[in-house]
Amino acid sequence: MPIFPDTWVAESCGINPPADWADDIPADLVGMIHSHPFYVGEDRRSICGYKGVETAYQGGPSDEDYETLMNIANLTQKFALKSYVVDGSKVSSVDVFRRVSIHKRCGC
Repeated sequence: MPIFPDTWVAESCGINPPADWADDIPADLVGMIHSHPFYVGEDRRSICGYKGVETAYQGGPSDEDYETLMNIANLTQKFALKSYVVDGSKVSSVDVFRRVSIHKRCGC
């Protein structure tokens, strides 16, 4: 089952879950994974809009990614969950303590 069902609106620079998003969390959830379709250093302003977007993409989990992880961990009481982000440069993960780990991409 996809972590982000069809009812969650995906845009170029974010995911907007419905108001009842908690109903979509599977009982057997072990983690989250999603992509940031950018490379480290890429200027995202022309894609995401100029308001509140950094000039150069920093990579890794965003503040919103961490907030979503914490919301899901608190809801499910699963505090070993991690959120993984695959971007053009690397794979990174964040845990509920906001520890970020960097993982090599295959073939790199």
